[in-house]
Amino acid sequence: ELHKSDPCLVVFVTHDVEEALKLGDRILLMSTHPARIVMDAQISTPRESRDAWLRGADARSIEDQIRSQMKTAAVAAA
Repeated sequence: ELHKSDPCLVVFVTHDVEEALKLGDRILLMSTHPARIVMDAQISTPRESRDAWLRGADARSIEDQIRSQMKTAAVAAA
């Protein structure tokens, strides 16, 4: 609701993939050392329709890509 009444840029940092998908318009996934952007996902579905979108194939595809990148990063760091 805050974003509707006063649209502005908000940088939200989370380690929760579902939360990022629900709240973000753009998700940037960063690597560890050195910190670099390894994935940039745009979400064009309006937040008002996001709950239904989260149950669909597009959201699952983005979630799968994010989790795959995270696994790759975890293996590389080990």
